[in-house]
Amino acid sequence: MRRFETRGPVNPTDGSKTALDRRAMMKRLLVSFMLIFLAVCAVGDAEPWQCGTPLLIDRARGAVPPGFPKDIGTGRARLLQEPAPAAPVQLGQIERFFIHIPEMEVKATCVAIGEHLYVYVENSVRHLLTDAEAVSIAAEFDARIYPKVRQWIGTEWKPGLDRDNRITLLMHDVGMNASGRDYGGYFAPADQLPTEHNSNRREMLFMDIYQFRERARHTFYSSLAHEFAHLINW
Repeated sequence: MRRFETRGPVNPTDGSKTALDRRAMMKRLLVSFMLIFLAVCAVGDAEPWQCGTPLLIDRARGAVPPGFPKDIGTGRARLLQEPAPAAPVQLGQIERFFIHIPEMEVKATCVAIGEHLYVYVENSVRHLLTDAEAVSIAAEFDARIYPKVRQWIGTEWKPGLDRDNRITLLMHDVGMNASGRDYGGYFAPADQLPTEHNSNRREMLFMDIYQFRERARHTFYSSLAHEFAHLINW
């Protein structure tokens, strides 16, 4: 996470305290995830789904080249010069994005804009999401997911790499299997690494369009909350 904290001197021999602190932090994280699901999901158990984020975290390890400028306190790559603020996104705007499961470049259209979220849908599956459904996704994110996840986990980096306070959500066929099985969604650490060739250089989440079509809405929204928590914790 991108946070700057002032800490007192660290005693290198105090290994037991460090281990306890780590265990306490992990316990808080696990409890927070449970609270998120209880707060966001509808009554009843969500259907099983698979998160693609762990796979992409493994790929991103060691991605920052030696000697490249890094953020103090995070160890992550940073740009030599901050980018200019992103131009305002318009409904119907078409952009190119990298997707990561599988890795490829696609075109997508902005179909809804919320207070905290841009909703894009990849053009080849544009017919699978109505404008009203896109608006409902943005509304659910703004009203429930965004405030509740931040309440328990913390805040994302704002304004972020693209100098925009909104998060980008891209709906696409995750895994290119034309079904809602396997991966329900993911957060890609590469998008937070500005030196990566496949980085979108923005705070971004990806969800499977077929999961949205084929499964219960609370399954989709719990998946979205889960991926947002990954973005905050990265």
